[in-house]
Amino acid sequence: MNITLDSETIRKHPAFASPLRVGVLVHLAAFASPEEARYEETSLPPYCVVVSPAALAATLSCTKGQLENAISSLFKHDMLAVDKTAGKRGYWLIDLRNSKEFFSDGKTITPPTEVNVRSLMDKWDRLYHKRTGVKYMRSQSDYWRERADWNNLFQNLGDDVFDAMQKYFDDIRYGQWNYAFKVFFKSAPRLAAEPNKVEPWQFK
Repeated sequence: MNITLDSETIRKHPAFASPLRVGVLVHLAAFASPEEARYEETSLPPYCVVVSPAALAATLSCTKGQLENAISSLFKHDMLAVDKTAGKRGYWLIDLRNSKEFFSDGKTITPPTEVNVRSLMDKWDRLYHKRTGVKYMRSQSDYWRERADWNNLFQNLGDDVFDAMQKYFDDIRYGQWNYAFKVFFKSAPRLAAEPNKVEPWQFK
């Protein structure tokens, strides 16, 4: 769903005093549909979505606690209802019917899923060491920046990001940039779209 918030509403409505709350509501609206929807084997009423606060927080570059507080504040201002027990562990059912006056027809986007960033980093570290012979080093600031980038890549590419990693380290041309992560981040969508190479058959 699209959402329209005029300047007067944003200025006067207490729910929108926090920029994070505005951003969270906009993203939640994008996941909503005016029609009945499905979540796994469950039927969801119109304007209801099931989201993972952890996954959405990573997408919005805020902490899980900050995002949960934003949703709770929107609930206190009667913008939505929350059921923390309706979905599987770590997922919340969000009912946005109280805010539908701000919604208009638009594309419904699938909510982000939780990403096992540690497994992505471990795969990267192994491939980097295998290709270069040295251990991949990342500072604490590198870790948090890469964590956000890995989340972004997985939300857009899914498991294809693993194929993209393999192709990146298999291509010696990337050695000129010392197999830098920032180069991979920019190249991953193209690498993921490339067909896998088939080794020529040889008679033995």
